[in-house]
Amino acid sequence: MNRLSKSRQIGNKHYALGIGFSRSKRAGNVVATVKEIMNQNKIAKLRTIATIVSLGNELFLKELAQALSAQIRLFTAEELEKETPKLTNPSEYIYSLVGCHGVCEAAALAAIGSDATLLVTKIRNPPYTFAIAVSEGNQ
Repeated sequence: MNRLSKSRQIGNKHYALGIGFSRSKRAGNVVATVKEIMNQNKIAKLRTIATIVSLGNELFLKELAQALSAQIRLFTAEELEKETPKLTNPSEYIYSLVGCHGVCEAAALAAIGSDATLLVTKIRNPPYTFAIAVSEGNQ
């Protein structure tokens, strides 16, 4: 079974939202923000929400997945680090905190797989960062 078999969108496109989060800041309305990003980019359905393992138990992540009827995919810092060459702005600061050079873009790319393209590069909306990757291939 390949990585996308459970999350393939109808048709050939699959969209994955990568999300990062700073625990040091107060959380805002993540659902409204993501829906706005989806509307701006004409995305009707996200099938996957991806992030780093250390954020896996955050309540906002579960609420977002439920609101969007999306599955959650978690990646280790090592898995996300493999996506560094594809990141628009790799961060040494983020690397010093979590062990990879970016979370949201890397998670979105990792969730899609080898034919991933960043449709939406990192958007900062503290305390969150968002990115969306897309695949039109048939993995």
